[in-house]
Amino acid sequence: MIYSKISFYGIITVFLFGIFSVIQAQTLDQNQYQKIKAVVTQTGHIEKETLVREVYAINSNPQEYLIALTKDPDLRVYALSQINELIADFGGNSAINYLESTIANENAHPSIRSSAAFSYGKTFYFSDRIRTENFLNRYSANDQIGVSIRNTLRGLRTGKNK
Repeated sequence: MIYSKISFYGIITVFLFGIFSVIQAQTLDQNQYQKIKAVVTQTGHIEKETLVREVYAINSNPQEYLIALTKDPDLRVYALSQINELIADFGGNSAINYLESTIANENAHPSIRSSAAFSYGKTFYFSDRIRTENFLNRYSANDQIGVSIRNTLRGLRTGKNK
């Protein structure tokens, strides 16, 4: 009986999340979405500051666009990792929520989760060390991302990951 309630609520939650995602995607300016997508999916080594400037020139508050892009099934791991870093750079509560949910997502690619952890730590560690450490420590023994988490925390504690 408990399992049927859990699965019922799980189905409702997934359904509502799906509806919210569709509504959110429809409210975004598709022209800006495509321009931001073109910027963040450029190949080759592009300096982060250049990416931030280019995205900011399209939209000065791009978090919703960047988060929407992470749901694009056509994006490669390197692009999603780069988007994680941009989301962290632009900051705010939506960045914290997105990065924490990505780190926690067992179904996400380990490289994407690791990049989210690194970006999360680098961005939020120095403003709220205790919260950041407590959150990241939950995943420090994880089979997929534990080593990356421990390395990120070690770098933050020694000042190497600024």
